[in-house]
Amino acid sequence: MIILPPFDIGLSNRSGSIGLMDLDRLIDVDDDKLSEHMRRKIAAARKTLYRLRAGWRPGPDILEMAPRLHDWRFVQVAPRATVLVGTVIGHPRLGDRPHVQTSYLIGLDATHLKWARTLSRFYALGEPSDYPVE
Repeated sequence: MIILPPFDIGLSNRSGSIGLMDLDRLIDVDDDKLSEHMRRKIAAARKTLYRLRAGWRPGPDILEMAPRLHDWRFVQVAPRATVLVGTVIGHPRLGDRPHVQTSYLIGLDATHLKWARTLSRFYALGEPSDYPVE
């Protein structure tokens, strides 16, 4: 059994439930202190969270292009922050690599565990690890 990390928002519809994080509570940093790259990343994450809250879900086209995470598990890295660790295939910067850690988890297909949205990108989820949550 997989124990999901705590999410700020839980949404359900016919296709299942998702969990979402509130970025303002997750990332408590003055916008003026962030790099332009990080501001763009956060803006894209906010847009995705808004779309997910409105009912949109990533389709096969998005998940087919997303890096695939295998043998993954949740790891809590701060009181409100969780990441995924596992083996990635097809990452745009890292390629194929074992033992990666994602950026903060901000969204998850909580019913089917087919996708996760981190601060940086979507991941298509393969089989989870047998390891417990850390």
